[in-house]
Amino acid sequence: MELAILGSLILLAVSTLLIYGQRLELQQQLKMEAFRKALQKAYQRNSSVTYTLKKDSRFFNLMAGFGQGQASTLGASASAMWQKGAPGASGAKGQTQASFAYYQINDEMVGIQDTGGDIMLPRYNRTTIDSDGAISGEMTVPVSVYKEERVSTEDYSSSLSRQEAPLSGTRGKINATRSADLKHNVTTRLYTRKDISYSNTSAQEPGLPSYSYTFANNTSLSSTGAYYNASTNRIEYSKNTTGNVIHRQRSWETVFEK
Repeated sequence: MELAILGSLILLAVSTLLIYGQRLELQQQLKMEAFRKALQKAYQRNSSVTYTLKKDSRFFNLMAGFGQGQASTLGASASAMWQKGAPGASGAKGQTQASFAYYQINDEMVGIQDTGGDIMLPRYNRTTIDSDGAISGEMTVPVSVYKEERVSTEDYSSSLSRQEAPLSGTRGKINATRSADLKHNVTTRLYTRKDISYSNTSAQEPGLPSYSYTFANNTSLSSTGAYYNASTNRIEYSKNTTGNVIHRQRSWETVFEK
């Protein structure tokens, strides 16, 4: 009885350490990947860029079924500015090229496509105010994501079959097969808003900012599905595999003698 209780506790502790280690590894990878992509886009745009990266993944789970694992979503965001001279390409107006934002979910870029082919969060014209409180012009900035809705649907089924072969002399065997089918789809909806903050000249403290938001009319959807990547031996997610079923199977044979 002591061995059964202690063994269960040891297995639970090992499972917890494995889950924590896997999540920590992927979180660190996401942070480094988000920063590198933000730096790359900032160099290409000659501007300030914010890059948000979200990834769905599955981790080892001792308490889950055969081949099921545990679904989880991790994310990271990074901002970088790589600018030589005025922002944007040579000859572009700086006020319209000063700020960009990218949002990636798994392998899908979310947003709208600009004239250069980049898919990014939509941008809008925002009024700028100088230190005296007077309107000085407009600049183009990206909308901000204020809410994210995720709908996750997971279908999992498993079966175990056994087939006993009749004795052949004094020797017999039992063939067993365990199989599992998994389908996991994740649909993400982003809600965006525009910041129309302005200087409140009637406040007691001069220049005290007052903030006001208007909700943008656009919402972006991202739908991805799970698939097994044989090269990395991991379950990953892609927009091209929504609806796919992952099949796992393991067979073994037990031989006995009379």
